[in-house]
This record gives sequence, structure tokens and C-alpha cells, in this order.
Amino acid sequence: MESDILFVKPSFVRGMARTLDFWGVLDDYNSSKSEKSADNLALHSDWVAIDKDFWSSFFEVQKEIEKVQKEVRDVQIVKADK
Repeated sequence: MESDILFVKPSFVRGMARTLDFWGVLDDYNSSKSEKSADNLALHSDWVAIDKDFWSSFFEVQKEIEKVQKEVRDVQIVKADK
């Protein structure tokens, strides 16, 4: 789910036409049954994005920790060999 769910994704031609649309005639938005429905959908989308970012960061930090632990083990092995 993306954070721009309330906006229509324009085509190239519509994007070019919008450069001359000074009065906002071509502005389109996705609609919902109600304001509450739109809010719920947007809130859900936000939490999905937060979850995705959290797990991405978690695994990145986990890789970094494993890298540092390996470096520490390598240093300990070198010191033990001396």
C-alpha cells in the first residue's frame, strides 16, 4: 500500500496537459464512500508504511550488528594467536 492512495496517478500525456492547467481543471483525486472511510484507509496506509520502514531498519541494524560482532571475533582470534 502506498502513501499516495488518495491521488490519481497521471499518465505522461495528462502530466504534460497539467503544465497548462492554470485553473486546476484536471485535478483528480480518488474518492471514498465517506470521510471516515478515507481517513481509515489513509491511516491504515500510514501504519503499513511505518511497519515496512521499521522492519527494513531492523534488518539493516541486525546486519550491522552481525558485521561488528564478526570484526570483534576476528580481533579476538588475532589477539589469541599472539
